[in-house]
Amino acid sequence: MIRLTAADATFASDFDTLVNARRESSADVTRDVAAIIADVRDRGE
Repeated sequence: MIRLTAADATFASDFDTLVNARRESSADVTRDVAAIIADVRDRGE
């Protein structure tokens, strides 16, 4: 977990870094969604 404090001198740059960080790749999302869809097909909702 990342914790930011608005009073910190580095808040603006830390916030920009957080906002612009890439947390997951498209391949990760595609893989996870495919697994969820397969599970729903196999077991139902």
